[in-house]
Amino acid sequence: MLAGCQVGICGVGLLGGSVAARLSSRGMTVRGWDPDPEVLDFARERGYLAEGTDSPEALAQASDLLVLAAPLGQLGEAGRLLAAGSGEALKGVFDVGSSKVAVGRELAALWGDRYAGLHPLAGREGGTVRRASADLFEGCLCALVPFPDTAREVRDLGRELGEALGARVQEMGPAEHDALAAWGSHLPLLAASALALAAEEGRREHPDLPPLAAGGYRDGTRMAESPPWLLADLWETNGVELRRALDRYIVVLEAFRDLAPQDVWAWAERAREARRRIMGEIPGRWRA
Repeated sequence: MLAGCQVGICGVGLLGGSVAARLSSRGMTVRGWDPDPEVLDFARERGYLAEGTDSPEALAQASDLLVLAAPLGQLGEAGRLLAAGSGEALKGVFDVGSSKVAVGRELAALWGDRYAGLHPLAGREGGTVRRASADLFEGCLCALVPFPDTAREVRDLGRELGEALGARVQEMGPAEHDALAAWGSHLPLLAASALALAAEEGRREHPDLPPLAAGGYRDGTRMAESPPWLLADLWETNGVELRRALDRYIVVLEAFRDLAPQDVWAWAERAREARRRIMGEIPGRWRA
């Protein structure tokens, strides 16, 4: 079903550009729209896109499969613009945003049985099309998130699309997705950002801190390099689940603060074993 589709990518950043690169490398015709003309020029020059369109409406008119890869907070507006240009030939619409309940409800109202969420869990620092690659999703998990009205054909198309990206597809409901993503993705982003801010406070008291900020600081704060809109959009669209995870995280930190020195060894051992258990069940590319 995927073969022969005219694919339209709305938002050609890291994720949208990587989807385009992967599908184009498989011989598919991929068009794109982005508010930045230089992004479209770059994507065409790299061979990610066959063509850039002048508007979301024009993209929808030329496509029978749409992938919404705009920033999370802009997906609703992007969906409305695309809906204005789409026709009956449209086979499926998928967004690659990292929360689904709120955004998906809005998109499902626009697209009905032709919509499903798709969330490939992959990324890297510097989230622009210049960091896109055809193998970004290779070996990762891709959540397929249907809504109550999603047609069986659209579910099948979404699964085929995820597999074409090189991912392992797992179907789940919107609420389950957002709860799991809050713990596995959104809370780590928040914690990395908080660590970066706390270390900056420490630097004010200890100006010579940077030379001693080695691998632990680098790895622990890596996700703080994400674009600022991402955490803001996640707090808005998945705030309930993220607050629950944050509350539990704070309880764990406060419990550590009150530990007697002789109890820290056991606490750290439990933490190491907890990490090993989770990492042992993560799909191959993220296992360490």
